[in-house]
Amino acid sequence: MSESKPTGSRFATSICQALQALYTDTDHVAVRRYEDEGSAELVNRLPPIVLELVGRASEVMATVLEHYESQADDTFVESTEGEFEPLARPDLESPRIAVADVAFMAITELRQHRLRLTAHQATMAAQEIVSSCGSALRAIKKSLYAIEPVLCELEQHAEILPPRLQTSLAVRRHYHKLWTFASGIGTVNDQSVRAALRGAGTRIAILVGNDVYDLLREDDRFRIRDLQTRILAWLGSSEDPAAALRIWQDFALFVEMLRQINLREELVDHDRDVLRRAITALKQPSAVASPSLLDELCTLKGVDDELDRVLQTQPGAPALLRAVERVARGLQLHTEEAHDLFASDSTSVAS
Repeated sequence: MSESKPTGSRFATSICQALQALYTDTDHVAVRRYEDEGSAELVNRLPPIVLELVGRASEVMATVLEHYESQADDTFVESTEGEFEPLARPDLESPRIAVADVAFMAITELRQHRLRLTAHQATMAAQEIVSSCGSALRAIKKSLYAIEPVLCELEQHAEILPPRLQTSLAVRRHYHKLWTFASGIGTVNDQSVRAALRGAGTRIAILVGNDVYDLLREDDRFRIRDLQTRILAWLGSSEDPAAALRIWQDFALFVEMLRQINLREELVDHDRDVLRRAITALKQPSAVASPSLLDELCTLKGVDDELDRVLQTQPGAPALLRAVERVARGLQLHTEEAHDLFASDSTSVAS
């Protein structure tokens, strides 16, 4: 009879259940529904809910910190000379210290959010209150996703939080539509600005009406709605092209700023993994740009404009490999694996 796979300690199970409950409750807050409320009403409703969740998250992290710090107390032993020396098996202790460190950093960040939230007054702008609450909720999720993998690896426990990657990919796909529109519109002048703003307004309306809109950061949602209001107001009544051009410039700058989503850790890891697999496949003898490979590379849309254009041309393996290698170098795949992938050899189709 085969042995069952370890499922982790009882402590890890209880903590993972607490993390899952916190994630669910944090997700249910739905900050968007508070965005149209006045400050006086808002300050009495949203911050108390968020403060309670921040407190719960801090308590969970404190429990983790105390548990693993107590186990790490014997990391050093006193030698015969009166000095402290590490135990003979530090490899068993360092993961516990790593978990404790993550918990401590989470507690520190959550404390900062708690202090900001307790300072809220009814005289503050509603947007500032909503933004601070949304930031605190993201900090909670950040702490959950930071502690779970190191805890589960140490305790051999299965991770149970939903993956962040699919959410970030969904948001990037919608941002990519805005980038493609803004970059493809060309030079906007007095004669073309009305059509440009009409197109921008249409794409903003599509985004606002999509479920992915709830996944955006609060400040981004406020910017999007402000742009939408300005665009509709100008299209409805104004004939001043200079004002329209200012709105378009603000829209284009904002859309460009959204490219920072590519810096999210889960997207960086995903993009590098996809590029590594693609380079390996395309450097094989008789390599082809298969439909499955192209589908996977399409998840990179928005990472690089030139790669986006190449993917639209149904490229062959040599052209695709050149584009993929260039993007991979741009993402700094400075690892031994990447060096091997980029090294020229007789099987490469890049030349």
